[in-house]
Amino acid sequence: SMASAWVATEIFRTRRVEEQTGQRKLFPIRLVDFDKLRDWELFDADRGYDVARKIREYFVPDFSRAAENEMKLGEAVTRLVRELRD
Repeated sequence: SMASAWVATEIFRTRRVEEQTGQRKLFPIRLVDFDKLRDWELFDADRGYDVARKIREYFVPDFSRAAENEMKLGEAVTRLVRELRD
């Protein structure tokens, strides 16, 4: 869940590693409607900014309808793998 404390902790830790190393480590996938992602906020008080805004700048493949459509799942997985290789 996007509201989970565990998810927030993992995102904060991963973003910190990205900032320290300059390497991309976070590869989010979207399981909810885009409106929910757009409205989501996750403020990092230690860094002083909304991490959710930063995450929306990433390529976030849409897996929200993948369970109901095998072709969409294949497309989303292909794009994710391509992004991981780059």
